[in-house]
Amino acid sequence: MNKLYSTPPLGKLEKYESWREQWENPLDLNLFSYLRSECHPEDTLIVSKLLLPDMLCVDGGVFLEFSFNESTYRSLKEKGECTSSMERSMNHTLLYDMCDGCSSNVSDEVFVRLSALLKYSWGLVLRDRFPEKLFSITIENNSGDYGPSITFWQCGA
Repeated sequence: MNKLYSTPPLGKLEKYESWREQWENPLDLNLFSYLRSECHPEDTLIVSKLLLPDMLCVDGGVFLEFSFNESTYRSLKEKGECTSSMERSMNHTLLYDMCDGCSSNVSDEVFVRLSALLKYSWGLVLRDRFPEKLFSITIENNSGDYGPSITFWQCGA
């Protein structure tokens, strides 16, 4: 038997493990048991917009719909920014900001793994929607930002 992973391994999931250990036979439970018990279908649909985001095409540029700001775009364009520079800046997403309503302490490793998942899924969307274009997707985790961030831009645009 050969297991093929569609996404990067999840690693240690403290919230899931804590939930699982409360049951009499925790080894009989899996991620889908957790989903059936704890997640609402609307939550899954909402998360799908993060994993498979809607895009906006503006003047040849490709932007995340959920973070596009028209006044910022106009300002960058008036300053003479090239398309790829505007994409890189406007598509820049801080993962901590996406989860600021989380009341529990989340390990940095979860955010690192989430950024890898987003890189993979956003790449799928970009290749599917724009097969004629080449994109660079990068993850950064440095002291300039707090926590990991991800962005993408067109190569050569």
